[in-house]
Amino acid sequence: MRQISLIISILGLSILSLLLIFSTPKEVNSLSDFFMLENNQKVHISGKVTSEFKNQDSSSFVIDKKFNLLVSPPQNSSLINKTISAIGKISIYNNKTTIKVISLKIPWFLN
Repeated sequence: MRQISLIISILGLSILSLLLIFSTPKEVNSLSDFFMLENNQKVHISGKVTSEFKNQDSSSFVIDKKFNLLVSPPQNSSLINKTISAIGKISIYNNKTTIKVISLKIPWFLN
């Protein structure tokens, strides 16, 4: 009986992790879309970098003067005034909402 329970729970966790990995991210286009999202939700955002801040272990970007992105490890080159596309997860801490970037793309034909 214990073996069946173990097999079913491992199978269930595997299915849930596959759903999380292959789920499509939600598109964020406006601030109202951004603030309606939940913590740890997968999102896709694109826009022009208006400011950036760097420290030893991460970079922080502001896209279109609205959205905060956190990239770890830090980017070596400056991305100010460049259009980027990012996939990340929403992180809410101390009433501040940021996007922790999973994947960052810089299309060369848009810059």
